[in-house]
Amino acid sequence: AFVSRKHAELSFREGVLWVSDLGSTNHTYINGEQIATESCRLSENDVLSLGGWANNENKQPQAAYFRVRYQ
Repeated sequence: AFVSRKHAELSFREGVLWVSDLGSTNHTYINGEQIATESCRLSENDVLSLGGWANNENKQPQAAYFRVRYQ
């Protein structure tokens, strides 16, 4: 319910994963910090949250969470 159809954009450039919020109502977060619309670099083990935040593993209901893994 908190994730938009066009919420964020992920891109992979030069071996690095980047995320941009697309002006979503409920925002995009990396490790609990809200990001702006410019691209932000994602590092190994970052927690990407769409539509909510996670604080010490307490997750906001109805949001989407992803842990970044590079292989």
